[in-house]
Amino acid sequence: MTYKTWERKLKKELKTLPKTERERVVEYYREMRDEMESYGRSEQSVLSELGSPESCARKALSESDYAVTGKDGNRPAPKRSYTFFEVIGLLLITLLFVLPIGGALVGVIAAFAGVCIAGAATGIAGIVAAVAYPIYIGGGAAGIAGIGAGLAAAGVGFILFVVFFLITKYAALVFLKVLKAIYIRR
Repeated sequence: MTYKTWERKLKKELKTLPKTERERVVEYYREMRDEMESYGRSEQSVLSELGSPESCARKALSESDYAVTGKDGNRPAPKRSYTFFEVIGLLLITLLFVLPIGGALVGVIAAFAGVCIAGAATGIAGIVAAVAYPIYIGGGAAGIAGIGAGLAAAGVGFILFVVFFLITKYAALVFLKVLKAIYIRR
């Protein structure tokens, strides 16, 4: 492993820190590397002396100066478990609202996905028809009309595909965000 790779891994491990703190830790290890190399040590020797990026990141994160804080400047409170009444409430919400409404929404999203697939199939069939029909009919005006009809079908099919792909994608994302808001405890 090169020092660049080592440093990239260290940055990845420190991603929970604010950027200024992360850069301060990385700069600390850069200076250590530069000092060791100035004494003639090889890159591999320096890396073995520093240790793994994960262990260096753990050390930096454990120090009080590098504690991860919330938006208000305090350490985030540890996540607590649900109380009995919260569990009962979530169960009722799930049974009365999430399952029936969620099931219907999943059905609608599946229908949108079906139209998306049908649009792609229509587009492909239109292209095949535009190529095959003139060969089958033997050319002429009817062959040209077949090319036009096939290309028109392909255009409509691909437009349906794109539109319903986007509708399906965003409907599914919204549905998942709503589920996350209901069930994920902050």
